[in-house]
Amino acid sequence: ALDRANQRVILFAASSSALYGALRSFQELYKATVQVEKSLISINSVFRLTNAQLDQFSKGLFNVALNTSQSFEKVAEAAQEFSRQGLSAVETTKRTRDAMILTRLAAIDTAEAVTVLTATINGFAKEALNTTQITNKLATVDAAFAVSTKDLVGALTRVGSAASDAGLGFDELIGLVTAAKQITGREGPVIAQALNTIFTRINRKDTIDALDGLGVSVRDLGTGALLPTLTILQNFSQSYDQMTGSIKNQAAELVGGVRNLNTLKAVIGDLAKGNSV
Repeated sequence: ALDRANQRVILFAASSSALYGALRSFQELYKATVQVEKSLISINSVFRLTNAQLDQFSKGLFNVALNTSQSFEKVAEAAQEFSRQGLSAVETTKRTRDAMILTRLAAIDTAEAVTVLTATINGFAKEALNTTQITNKLATVDAAFAVSTKDLVGALTRVGSAASDAGLGFDELIGLVTAAKQITGREGPVIAQALNTIFTRINRKDTIDALDGLGVSVRDLGTGALLPTLTILQNFSQSYDQMTGSIKNQAAELVGGVRNLNTLKAVIGDLAKGNSV
């Protein structure tokens, strides 16, 4: 009798556990369903899609979540941000997928991934880059050099606009960041701050005149126009080793400032090589 009673208690406990688990599952399913509908309604307030179009768009987002191993909540968050930029539903889905890939590569949150992709596209608009190309380039550099995607992303969000204004291309910028990272070991945001200063100082009239006086080629011989920033840095790197100790220090401080000498020397050291990064 005790044995049968014990069996009934065990059976009741197992049944209760199964029922409770099923109840919890239904509750979570309900919450997820509500969240999905809420996200889609919010996105569609911008797109104004028909029911059929919205259904197709939602399937695209679910596929993004599935293929990138991300939650639908994060995918929807990125899609909402992109939808506010005047993009089509198709382009929003594409950029959302690339943002989700970038979050995994760089170990950053969704908002930062959306920000860096948007800022890069806008900052380097002349190059007509798309988010897939940007993500692929960052992943390729990460795999080939001693720099992480997180460092590159941290630099891009802080110096991308200044680099573009200085006439640098996207590849050239990530090349400079990579070179500086491999030599100094500093983090992307710190390198970006230093590059910002260098780009600003090297385009000042007093700096241009001083470099010209030191024999650094800063103008086109034919037209007299100022050379691109990266070309001036390359010319400076070639002249730097020929300078004497005191002149060399003054020239470095003139271009980079006292606080950014390590980054400047790393960059010009790399630019002076035949196989520069």
